[in-house]
Amino acid sequence: MAIYRGNGGASDITTGVTLNEVTALTIRAESASETAVASATAAAASEASAEADAIIAASSATDAIASATEALAIYDAFDDRYLGSKASAPTVDNDGNALLTGALYWDTTLNELRIFSGSSWIAVGSSVNGTASRQVYTATASQTTFAITYDVGFIDVFLNGVKLIAGTDFTATNGTNIVLTVGAAAGDLVDIVAYGTFDVANTYTQAAADAKFVEQASIGVTVQAYDANNTTATNTQTLTNKTITGTVETKVAMGANDIDLSAGNYFTKTIAADTTLTVSNVAPSGSVSAFVLEVTNGGAYTITFFAGVTWAAATAPTLTEAGVDTLAFFTSDGGTTWRGFVLGLDMGI
Repeated sequence: MAIYRGNGGASDITTGVTLNEVTALTIRAESASETAVASATAAAASEASAEADAIIAASSATDAIASATEALAIYDAFDDRYLGSKASAPTVDNDGNALLTGALYWDTTLNELRIFSGSSWIAVGSSVNGTASRQVYTATASQTTFAITYDVGFIDVFLNGVKLIAGTDFTATNGTNIVLTVGAAAGDLVDIVAYGTFDVANTYTQAAADAKFVEQASIGVTVQAYDANNTTATNTQTLTNKTITGTVETKVAMGANDIDLSAGNYFTKTIAADTTLTVSNVAPSGSVSAFVLEVTNGGAYTITFFAGVTWAAATAPTLTEAGVDTLAFFTSDGGTTWRGFVLGLDMGI
């Protein structure tokens, strides 16, 4: 199909373009437009993605800075605690700050690890190899400083055999030498003993030991309990089918005038003046108290016996002025009444 314009004059043009060609051109134009729109959309998406990547990158950088700061802080804390190897004891840490209690360093001179106690440097383990180490010096005139390796607080110093007092006669705080307060004289012997320190493993504290040895509930129930009062005179014991052998009486030489039955049951007394006798610690009524009294020179002076004494025929015996008389007494009513007996008169001295 041909398109005709005009009447065939000079200005009329007949273009030989078919309808299919026009349609194809139109489709191409629309496709180009769509491609341009898609490209613009993709460009916008790329810009948004780039912005997101930039945000992530910024966050990662922040995290990296925080991690680096934390790592530096950890290193600084470690550096403040372990100061490294040094030829002598440091007075400040590696940053020039005050030493931390518990700070450590390796002493290359002493060849040992040392720890700061808060006031001085001491060896982490014992500085002494074994239980003790000894150094003996012959001092020069006015010498004050003497070298020895030791653990602070575990050292004795002797000057010519006399033990010196730490903190008064000498100081020992650095673990490498001791310093006398007053210089020694030439020829003085300075004897220094350093003691090794150690920890004892597998020991109980007092609280743990107390808990271990607490009285168990079975004691006195299924197990016979120990009675600390078994041997006293006031403890009641029931004897069944028992034989008592080898009983021993206690002899008591009286200084004063009281017959103390808690001390014994055979008493001796030398009379040197008029004397009034008393008795103490008598068994209660219903139990028997008995004792023997050996009197020397009892007839030379007047003896007044304790209250409640009764004699045979209600007559007290006449004692020997220069000799030994032996008497016996017992009571069963708590000392209200005492039965007195003469076992022997004038029995010699």
